[in-house]
Amino acid sequence: MYTQRDGELIRGRAALLPVISAKDWRDIDWAISAQVDFIAVSFVRTADVITNLRSYIETRTAPAAGASGSSSSSSNSNSEEPPCIELIAKLEAYDCLAHLDEIIRAADGIMVARGDLGAQIPVEEVPSVQKFAVSRARQLGKPAIVAHQLLHSMIGYPIPTRAEVADVADVVRQRADALMLSGESAMGAYPLKALGVLRGVAGRMEEWARDEKYGAVVLPQIGESSDGAISEEICASAALMANRLGAAAIFVFTRRGYMANFLSRCRPDCPVFAFTDSQSVRQRLNLRAQQQLNLRCGWGL
Repeated sequence: MYTQRDGELIRGRAALLPVISAKDWRDIDWAISAQVDFIAVSFVRTADVITNLRSYIETRTAPAAGASGSSSSSSNSNSEEPPCIELIAKLEAYDCLAHLDEIIRAADGIMVARGDLGAQIPVEEVPSVQKFAVSRARQLGKPAIVAHQLLHSMIGYPIPTRAEVADVADVVRQRADALMLSGESAMGAYPLKALGVLRGVAGRMEEWARDEKYGAVVLPQIGESSDGAISEEICASAALMANRLGAAAIFVFTRRGYMANFLSRCRPDCPVFAFTDSQSVRQRLNLRAQQQLNLRCGWGL
């Protein structure tokens, strides 16, 4: 007999509930007022939900028409830029697989949420879907996060299993941009140890990938304008030159984060240091594979 809160999962079928509920819209309003950097959208099935949510956020964050004209002369150089909230599409619904390319293009990044995704598709298909999604996101210049059960045993034990370490290593070899702990840090007994293990394994595997040149792929051009294509080629050439010369680091100055993202996508062997005069850009770049430094002294260096 089912009680009110009982439920049953049906594989391979679209959920009847809306992707964004009434409570979600209230939470989104709060997130906009708090000027958060990212909003992750659960159970994205098509790109429409990302497009509609982006339009809603742009409408809510657009400056008032009357206020901009009166104060433009006094605060032209010191005015804060309008908040830019990036949208992360969580891939955890069966239906998203048929629209993966459109979702990646519409979103600012993706998260492969393996827990719910593994409940929607056969468990043996999760690794191949994860690998394809991470690779495709990189090709399209979007950051990819892999989440759920990376070090699940460390919720209760101080040492991970060897299988979990191998899983983390494989995610890093796939060139994911970020790894996300969930229960390990939210309710686990050893959150700091879990983070230390994750950082240690990821760092070692990144060194190995650089030494062995593992994961080199041909990246398609994603610049939609001539300026974008030129920037993309400059970054690709800079990454190649840094690798051949054994450079210790690459410095990039960026206002909107585009050049830093292009460089991160190329995965040079040396670290990338991004300099920006925008705090919001600096915070959003935390998701990419690079270091960020806030440039407060202007551009006349």
